[in-house]
Amino acid sequence: MVATPHGRFVELRASGRTLRGELAYESFHMQHCLGQFAQRDRLEGGYGEHYALGCEQGRIRLFSLRDPNNGPHVTVSLIEDLGEWSLDQVKGKQNTIPDAKYAGDVLCLLNAVRPRDIGSLDLSRLGIVAQNEGDEVAYVAFADLRDAARRHALLGAFPHLLAQHPQPDPFAQWLALAGGAAVVGEVAAPHGPVVAALHAMNADEASMPDRARLSATLTEVFPQWLAPPLAQETSAPQGGWLRRLLMRGGASAVNQSAPHHQWALAVPELLFYRLGVDGDSRRGRLAAPPGTGDRLRAQIESELDINDGRADAAIRAFCETFFRVPYLAHPMLVTPQQETHEAPSKQAPQPDAARDLLAWHAMRQSHLLRLLVAWNLLDETRGWALLLLNAQRVRDCFHDWSDFGSAAARGHATWLHWNGREAHRAKATQVALQDFQDEYDCAWKRLPWSAFDLTQAIAAQPIYATA
Repeated sequence: MVATPHGRFVELRASGRTLRGELAYESFHMQHCLGQFAQRDRLEGGYGEHYALGCEQGRIRLFSLRDPNNGPHVTVSLIEDLGEWSLDQVKGKQNTIPDAKYAGDVLCLLNAVRPRDIGSLDLSRLGIVAQNEGDEVAYVAFADLRDAARRHALLGAFPHLLAQHPQPDPFAQWLALAGGAAVVGEVAAPHGPVVAALHAMNADEASMPDRARLSATLTEVFPQWLAPPLAQETSAPQGGWLRRLLMRGGASAVNQSAPHHQWALAVPELLFYRLGVDGDSRRGRLAAPPGTGDRLRAQIESELDINDGRADAAIRAFCETFFRVPYLAHPMLVTPQQETHEAPSKQAPQPDAARDLLAWHAMRQSHLLRLLVAWNLLDETRGWALLLLNAQRVRDCFHDWSDFGSAAARGHATWLHWNGREAHRAKATQVALQDFQDEYDCAWKRLPWSAFDLTQAIAAQPIYATA
């Protein structure tokens, strides 16, 4: 028996009908298959038989978190694996992730029993991480995890862990948003640009309650640049600059050659350079420069599923998922030992796949956006809103242009490696990055990293002044 904050973990280790009765009791209260016997009157057959025999033969160990009234709340199973006990499953009611409040209880059990972790997704979803300490394994909570790369990987793969993050800074919020988190309601102080990104993605399809909630939060984080609450809006765009962008008001008066627009346009400059064309960020035009070619357009339209019959739906889906990073759903992200495209040197920093994939996604999204505007598939005003918010994402998550570019190149290589794609394509991106940064007139040299700030970038324009 292991005492825990909410009761105690007991091991179901009896035999015969006593054990089977305990399994049936656990299964009845937890509503899972542990004690589901095909013949209930005799407690035989079915899933229950499998677990009962496993316990009796010493192949399975079962633990139940019981409250003071003997009510079960979490079931943990271990399996015998090459002479050692390994963690199998950690289940709440109806086979769901246990309630987050029981994470500390599970942590107490695991550090008492010390099973080997063989990559339990149940454990990762609960926010508990196994760490090797010499010949033993120790378990720590997500909030206490010191390995930044591991914390980033878990947060990207399981964005609900944002609620357990000890310091949900802008990077953590952008990363959780990339994984699918709602952010609003999950952190005490949501980062303004992250909320604006949520609003921009949900501008068309969100339900009225969702839009009202986002509008109220936006008003709190950007009070000086927002229109009145949603209920007071009219059919004509009015109010603050951010509302004008999100409501797709006119942008004809915007001085697009301003430095902050050049900064946002320069985010994907490396990818245009790799294509052999000038990204033309100096002129401040959102549309991509000429020379990208029909072959690239065919590839992009195929990737985004754009065709004559559903082009509008494809573009809407692109906007509605603009800040989500699908690469974070790859199972390799949370494997205990993350593989990389090449072995790091002793001097190299630990790989941070989640951060690198976020960089690659941010660079490529701005690249795609400019192409879609150039091909008249995406409205320019909506495009500016997404482009500027994406620039803020880059600014919040990376230290300087070199850090961003290097992370994006690594992210591209990681994604290609995970999917068995050609390694030479990753090498080409790395070579292009070096050559691009060596260029005398490189846009990243012209534009200081610290010069971009979303609130100042657009609020300075006359069209965005509060009505």
